Amino acid sequence: AVNLPKLCGFKYEQINCTRTFRTTNKNELPAILSVVLRPIAKVIAMLFGRRIRLWWKNLPEDKRLVLKAWIYKNRTTLLLYFSAVLALFYVYYYSHLQETPLTGRRRFIAFTDKQYEQIVDFEYKSLLQQFGGRLLPSSHSVCKKVENIANRLLLANKDIHQIYDKKWSVCVVEAPDIKNAFVLPNGQIFVFTGILSAVSNDDQLGIVIAHEMSHALLGHGAELLSHAHILDVFIISTLCLLWAVIPFDTYAAFLTWLYHKIVSVIFNLPYNRMLETEADEIGLKLAAKACFDVREAVVFWRKMSLTEKEEIQAIYGESDIPQMEFLSTHPSHESRAENIESLLPKAMEIRNACNCPKLPQTDPRILFEQMKRIVQRPTANVIVLKQPPRPPGM
Repeated sequence: AVNLPKLCGFKYEQINCTRTFRTTNKNELPAILSVVLRPIAKVIAMLFGRRIRLWWKNLPEDKRLVLKAWIYKNRTTLLLYFSAVLALFYVYYYSHLQETPLTGRRRFIAFTDKQYEQIVDFEYKSLLQQFGGRLLPSSHSVCKKVENIANRLLLANKDIHQIYDKKWSVCVVEAPDIKNAFVLPNGQIFVFTGILSAVSNDDQLGIVIAHEMSHALLGHGAELLSHAHILDVFIISTLCLLWAVIPFDTYAAFLTWLYHKIVSVIFNLPYNRMLETEADEIGLKLAAKACFDVREAVVFWRKMSLTEKEEIQAIYGESDIPQMEFLSTHPSHESRAENIESLLPKAMEIRNACNCPKLPQTDPRILFEQMKRIVQRPTANVIVLKQPPRPPGM
């Protein structure tokens, strides 16, 4: 039997579960060292590439010809060495592939659980130091609300064995201007009081927390770090080559900046959005099993989309500015609402299978659309004038 820790005073029931174990200990490098060395390695790669360029530039012509002849003569051997390096890299990558919990998706994980825990513990201590003075006491009504929702989600998902691998706890941060919540990979739940103004009820708050908990259960933190780790191998190699062949430092610096932007748009941002979509799907299932009204998930994201448009309207005078989702780490609010809408039938089946109480006949999605029309009606016939150009000196 496993005794789960307390969440703001709640005692968990004992639940049996089996755990795997290792008979030998691994010699593991501190994972935090890997995180620190990555940006340093990029700088070293650029300096090394620049050094090669200057060395080649100052090399006499006769020695250049000798070196070129040696490379041509040993091209087969050099190609074999390069192929061997690629083969070793492939073996390393393939040997670190794992199945994502709950979805079965194959993904690359570079760190062991113990290595990653070091990073998470460091992050947790940093957050406590940063927000320690603003943490609400466990007896506070907001803390109790979050506690009850978190407990409800955990107890409704006892069949997920990853639940027992986390040190679940709740921290509520007094920050009305921050509309956010997140869960660290080891189960520490952080909720900022500003999120309470973004949700209309406990169902929406439960869906938000379920989404964040799903990131922890799916191991997305370790996956993102591993993705960056494997991508940096190619980035470092390319930076070295870039600074070796580009003749001027200013051009090399500009191309380095451009290269990082391209890598981010093509590789990093789509990967982040994919993980967010996966967490939306699993989070909806967690919420359905906990008998939350999963229809409120669609309402929440449509409300967030409406709020975003109102903020854009206030700043730019128009709300129809196209959203460039491909430049964001998250899908757009409207995209998330549409995706969750397509997942609702399955979520409702799960909810019914868990013998949850019947939902109110009035669909909150319909109520939201009615409210939206009422809010937008007063400004429907308002013509927003263009701001005249300001004369110089005014």
